[in-house]
Amino acid sequence: MCGIGGFLSTQLNNQEVAHVCNKMARTLSARGPDDEGIWIHSPDGVALFHRRLAINDLSENGRQPIFSFDSRFLLSLNGEIYNYEKLRQELVDKGIIFKGRCDAEVLVNSISIWGLDETLKKLEGMFAFALWDNLKKRLFLVRDRIGEKPLFYGIFSDSFVFASELKAIQKFPFFKNQLEKQAIDYFLNLGWIPSPSCIFKDVKKLNPGTVLTIERSEGKIKSSEYSYWSITALLLKGETSNYSLTSEYLKILLKNKIDDILKADVPVGFFLSGGIDSTLLTTLAQIQTREQLKTFTLGFEDKEYDESLFGKAVAKILQTDHFSVKFSRSELPQIISELPMVFDEPMADFSQIPTLFLSKIAAKKVKVIVTGDGGDELFGGYVRHLYGPRIWSLTSLIPSSIRDLFSGFQDSIFFPRSFFEIYGRRKVSHFGVKLQKLLELMSSSSFSKFYSKLLGQGKCLGKEVLSQNEKLRFFLENSELSKFSIAEKIMVLDMLLYLPDDLLVKLDRCTMANGLEGRSPFLNHYIIEFALNLQKKQKIRNSSGKAMLIEILEDYFPKGFFKRPKTGFSPPINTWLRSDLKKIVEEKIFSGSFLKENPNFFSRAKLFWENHQSGKYDLSYQIWTLFTFQNWLDFNGIAAGTIF
Repeated sequence: MCGIGGFLSTQLNNQEVAHVCNKMARTLSARGPDDEGIWIHSPDGVALFHRRLAINDLSENGRQPIFSFDSRFLLSLNGEIYNYEKLRQELVDKGIIFKGRCDAEVLVNSISIWGLDETLKKLEGMFAFALWDNLKKRLFLVRDRIGEKPLFYGIFSDSFVFASELKAIQKFPFFKNQLEKQAIDYFLNLGWIPSPSCIFKDVKKLNPGTVLTIERSEGKIKSSEYSYWSITALLLKGETSNYSLTSEYLKILLKNKIDDILKADVPVGFFLSGGIDSTLLTTLAQIQTREQLKTFTLGFEDKEYDESLFGKAVAKILQTDHFSVKFSRSELPQIISELPMVFDEPMADFSQIPTLFLSKIAAKKVKVIVTGDGGDELFGGYVRHLYGPRIWSLTSLIPSSIRDLFSGFQDSIFFPRSFFEIYGRRKVSHFGVKLQKLLELMSSSSFSKFYSKLLGQGKCLGKEVLSQNEKLRFFLENSELSKFSIAEKIMVLDMLLYLPDDLLVKLDRCTMANGLEGRSPFLNHYIIEFALNLQKKQKIRNSSGKAMLIEILEDYFPKGFFKRPKTGFSPPINTWLRSDLKKIVEEKIFSGSFLKENPNFFSRAKLFWENHQSGKYDLSYQIWTLFTFQNWLDFNGIAAGTIF
């Protein structure tokens, strides 16, 4: 796991190229604290750099950028190729001699022997890499299938620039801090920005499963891209494999992939919440290794949000070396001050707070952490997978004129706080929040807008734009995919959008900011393809998701052990915003440039704040999004400008 970057430019002299490359590389030192490598070829105006977090082959033989055996290709890799040992042996059988044992050397030599496209078919892992073809004078950028590793790129004054994070691109001389309006709408509506959009103009995120080719032709930068793997393409093909679609086969598949993920020359640990996903992975890992696994759980002082007891219970049964820590409110100022540096594109998923904190704790003990990311999206683990189809079925029967009434109704209604507390305590937890969400969903004029509202924050801050997203539209408007149920459509869209652009961004930034590599076995493409072949009833059964994962766990835990509501990894942000964070958040929001330069939005923001403080609504999402955006603007020294 590392940080990569570079550029293709003829606008800088030799001295400037070296200086800029060094400045860009230093911004990614947290991603790669162990080593730095820079390669510059002035005649072609190309420069590549690499910051290394050493996981396999800790010697200098793992230094990058690294050449292929024939010196044609130069590679800078961020990530891990899990099956590199198998590929290495195939290359050795072909007579290739290796200098070391690192996966980057295997990858660049694989490309030299088999070509880029054929190599990509063989790869198992998480990766984003830059490849320079010294013969054809082309630069290739490649991102892994599901989007575990990030890659940004842009063109400025006829220079092509790329990096693992925006902070490196911001150091390029011709970069401009100009905001992209549509990206701001995405952020204010969702709290995150789906690829390929980016918060800055002229910058994009490379889509997962994509190859981007860059070359200079007739004095100009030209680029083209293609998808080498996509979930939508697999679904269009129909059956994606000849798997035996049973829980027993999935267990074998998971065991094999976990075994690959455990291979490292440094200590490996597991995030263990005690939920289904993390427990299953930890269980299968512990029974196939002689070493006592290190596991990590985070708890909160607020018992309603504290899952640490479940993690402790599982750790005791599995006899892991368990570390359970409580998040103290005294940690909030320090963590919040770090957020705009860690997330150099604004991101307002407030589970970023505990994830960043737990990553700090884990990094003191291990250099690799295994997580359960992907389990919910693949196997129907979210509440929206269970109840979304029912709500849409009802909504689709309601005339549009009445749906419009729901929109106006939910925007103006305020129930007394006591009603929420009494009804919620006796009947439904967080009743008020759920009622707001229901009314918002039932005002949807189309399924694309319905899904957008499922992901969005209700009473959203910005213009709804997700329904216009190219990935969402291609999937929903393709007649060949209409056969899938609403639940299946929601799961697929979660894999295309929410997983790569919210959850995996959060995991990558929080872990890498602490020199920690996050690995997610569920995201191996063989497991994804297995899950795509399952029928809905194999995932969702008796109004509960993850049926097949639970089947496996019942071989090791008592039946009903995991029968409890899903809480996720969310902190008590609603309470914090009325107490510990009240002063800092209020000052930041209402004294910042965003509201000052957009006065028409001020009254709406004030209403959100006052109603949250009174307890009439839980408007944590909206307030945290406003705070995060202003905090990010201030950190980057950017005036918001007129947006609304």
